[in-house]
Amino acid sequence: MPGFLEVFGYYDAELKKWDIDYTVQQMISSLMTIGTFLSSLLVGPFSAKFGRRHGLWAATVLNFVATSIQLGTTSKAALYVARLILVFAVGIGIGIVLIIRRGVSGISVGWFLTFAQLYVHEAAPAHLRGISFAVYQVMLSIGSIVGASVDYGTHTMTSRRAYQIPLAIFFAAPTCQAVLLFFFAPESPRWLMTQRKEAEAEKSLRRLRNSNIDELEFQAEFNEIRQSTREQLEQNKKALFLEMWRGTNLRRTLLSIAVVCFHSANGSVDFPRKQVHQQHPC
Repeated sequence: MPGFLEVFGYYDAELKKWDIDYTVQQMISSLMTIGTFLSSLLVGPFSAKFGRRHGLWAATVLNFVATSIQLGTTSKAALYVARLILVFAVGIGIGIVLIIRRGVSGISVGWFLTFAQLYVHEAAPAHLRGISFAVYQVMLSIGSIVGASVDYGTHTMTSRRAYQIPLAIFFAAPTCQAVLLFFFAPESPRWLMTQRKEAEAEKSLRRLRNSNIDELEFQAEFNEIRQSTREQLEQNKKALFLEMWRGTNLRRTLLSIAVVCFHSANGSVDFPRKQVHQQHPC
């Protein structure tokens, strides 16, 4: 993408083309991982105190701030800061431009991904959670396709618009999400129940369910939420992190970590494969 390389790269007289320093590439890539790691550590305390809905709001604000910086800056330092911040959120633009190529970036990524999954898990009926998560994954894939398509359409531009247009898409999905959150998405009933706001939890659950739902079915689900929340509050008195590694919990913890690790590792072969293909074309 010449427009990006002319701003953040350098002209290689020997190769007679614009290039970018490997250190800059590594910083752009590694800051995403650092930001995601840091944001993931903050999800638990933040969501416990402020709720899932406010977590998505916070990720949206961080996304707007970081995207605005990346659109306007010509400084590598500002780019790094924006990259780190942006990895705290993720919208539809996974894979768009070099600076966000490996899947949005920064702190906002970790918050969008984590809070979105947490909200879906707690808002969806038990028998529909599998389908809900499948739709969630499909939307990530659609976002990748949209991002890659826009990137391809602008990659030959020689001006800054080459990367500014793809970056601008980062305003689209979070804006839609913010509107939907404001008008249609109540706070998680399970979180409200943990805050001992039972009346608000019932109101939230009714908004999330069909107005024609059978009252017995509704009360059964609400009672299940109430009971499981009581058990959760009781368990919270213990050192939950240590409990994960004890007794029968150990096997479940290791299985969960293994699934996530193998899922993430599957995407790590993409960049090296492209590099090998470029260096040794068939």
